[in-house]
Amino acid sequence: MWEKLLKTLTGASFIVEQGRRNSDDLKELRNMHHELSLAVQRLALEVERLRENEAHEREKLILRVENALLKVRDQKASKPRNQKRLPG
Repeated sequence: MWEKLLKTLTGASFIVEQGRRNSDDLKELRNMHHELSLAVQRLALEVERLRENEAHEREKLILRVENALLKVRDQKASKPRNQKRLPG
């Protein structure tokens, strides 16, 4: 009888200890989940910022190309079409 009671108490003690460990593990997992969620949010913001910067860089490049094309067009337009060569 005492042996059965001791086994029961030992089993109950083990279950209580396991429950405490599980509770501690769960708290740690929740903290890790929270930290990972924050990291993912920061990464998402960084990706969005990079996309915006890349879009601005593409816009600036397009404007530079357009300006270069306009300069070439203006240079061609400012030269006389029937320019005669001077005897030399």
